[in-house]
Amino acid sequence: MQKSDVIAILSSMGWKQDKYGHFKTPSGLTRAKLQAMSVRIERKITLVHEYTGKQSFWSNLASDYYCNLRVQDGRLVVQNKILKVQHENL
Repeated sequence: MQKSDVIAILSSMGWKQDKYGHFKTPSGLTRAKLQAMSVRIERKITLVHEYTGKQSFWSNLASDYYCNLRVQDGRLVVQNKILKVQHENL
């Protein structure tokens, strides 16, 4: 599998490309960062602290090289994690 294949699969699953080239779910809570040879799936974590306020960061859920990715029932599988198909109404 190549980067262009991953882009086509994520687009067909309803993931949208942002201005930085990452693919995000419509909710914006999960993103796929595409690098030259690998993809990284991340989840947005938001912490609210009494003194510092609200802070957000991205946590890695799974990452792998393009050659190790596979497709199952039209969905991308990264390290045995099956990415969900996204819908506009979420």
